[in-house]
Amino acid sequence: MNRISVKLVPCAVAVSLLACASAQAADEGSGFRIRPYIGATAGVAFTDMNYIHHSHHRDHYHDVDDGSAFVVNPHAGVEFAHSSGFGFKVEAEGFFLDNEDYAIDVWNGERYYRDSMTVKSSGMFVNVIGNYRINDIVAPYVGTGMGFAKNKSSVNGYTEHNSEFAFNVKTGTELMVTDNFGFDVGVRYVDYGDVSKHYFYEKLELDSFDIYAGLNLKF
Repeated sequence: MNRISVKLVPCAVAVSLLACASAQAADEGSGFRIRPYIGATAGVAFTDMNYIHHSHHRDHYHDVDDGSAFVVNPHAGVEFAHSSGFGFKVEAEGFFLDNEDYAIDVWNGERYYRDSMTVKSSGMFVNVIGNYRINDIVAPYVGTGMGFAKNKSSVNGYTEHNSEFAFNVKTGTELMVTDNFGFDVGVRYVDYGDVSKHYFYEKLELDSFDIYAGLNLKF
């Protein structure tokens, strides 16, 4: 399975679940409790910069450099909690990935030399999350979302701005301290798309594996 096919999997899941979220069956009379919420998480994004080399009708992915950056994700959404313990959420989630430097081999027409590229990203996802409330405190979840990333890269005095399709897949656990307030801990994979299209012969792409924790306030 190529990288494009992998990207389409969470998108298809998200679209299907969003259709379910819009169904009129989710109401109090059918055993659902509908609750809006707001919150935010913060954590460390372990990033991976790579490029695609096209040859013989195949895409070859080459690692350029790895890094780590601080990431913040505010979110707001609606939770549909069923009396059986199963439920789901539909939310809008922003992300702000801090600056990180990457070592890049640059071709100057005669030879390669090592330079440093600085990259940061921000954007938004629309997420659909399925959860199961084990008891009044613990609710593990898994979710996916798609949206856009506004990527900024700077190298050797040259700056690029790219708006890209982005997606994420995440899993974690919500720990409710009270009926209205809880903690959120989890891990997330994010694909930010291209961060540089014009400076190099190949496009540079960025993804990350995040570890995060945060808070939720439900109404």
